Amino acid sequence: MTATNTNKAEAKTGLGTGDAATETPPPTGVYVRPKPTITPAMVKIQSVGYVNKSVICWAPEDMTLAQLNEDPGLWKPLQQDRTKALVEDDQVEIRFYDRRIYARVNHADDSKVYLFDIRLLDKPQRDIALWGDASFEIRHVMGGFSYFRKKDGVRMTSAAWPTPDAAQAACIRDQYAAKMG
Repeated sequence: MTATNTNKAEAKTGLGTGDAATETPPPTGVYVRPKPTITPAMVKIQSVGYVNKSVICWAPEDMTLAQLNEDPGLWKPLQQDRTKALVEDDQVEIRFYDRRIYARVNHADDSKVYLFDIRLLDKPQRDIALWGDASFEIRHVMGGFSYFRKKDGVRMTSAAWPTPDAAQAACIRDQYAAKMG
């Protein structure tokens, strides 16, 4: 095959002559969703048996169900923690605010986790409305509750509280006491 024919074949198929393919950056002005990661701080060990363990993971807010197996590298930070790293046949419960995902680990190494037997359960909606006023509102965040500014949706603190009432008390203490003082 001549050099001209090789270039035509590369142009037609998009395949090079064996060089590693480089990932093209997205066009400017196009939003690229950041890849979520699951860190050891997001995971609690529920129980440990002789062979496997059960863990509970609070999902990152921007994670989708499809990313669980399409992007097995999202588990890399967790896999670097020797006490919480997942192994084959571990049970995983992934908690979102409005749903739960139950799965088992099919394969895991130091940077990737592949799941199987993935079951998605939607939680019934809460009958109780979370607190809010003209300026702030309480929302569910990874494993707890926090307060957000209503006008732009900005989370006002990095802290999370175990109950909506505790988050409400903190909001009033931190945001309104500062205005009065």
